[in-house]
Amino acid sequence: MSSFAPPAGPAAGRVGRGSQFLVGRDLAATRPARRVHARSPLSLTVGIAALLVAALALASLRVQILDLRMRLGAAVRSEEALDQDLRALRVEVQELRSQKRLKERAAKLGFGVPKEVRELSATPMPARAAAKP
Repeated sequence: MSSFAPPAGPAAGRVGRGSQFLVGRDLAATRPARRVHARSPLSLTVGIAALLVAALALASLRVQILDLRMRLGAAVRSEEALDQDLRALRVEVQELRSQKRLKERAAKLGFGVPKEVRELSATPMPARAAAKP
């Protein structure tokens, strides 16, 4: 008789505090042993190497992001300086084109209103007239 078979005789139908035999199998006493998976040193080494490669890749990405942010900041500062120069040059162009300034400059250089206006024609001269000295 196995240890899991119910007793025969007067204790056959009793189920109580001291009873160890129930109908069926007692699962508490026969728990399967846990299997421990032994890991090979190679798989552990490969796992650690993969983690290191991933960490280095992340660090490289962070360095690239910092470099790009630094370049972007320099480009923004350069753009702001160029915008400021452009505004200053536009103001200078407007000042140079002002009618008042042009009149003052012309008077200073001796330009004035012409006394006579001559019109020149755009028709070509005859060949004989052009050859005479």
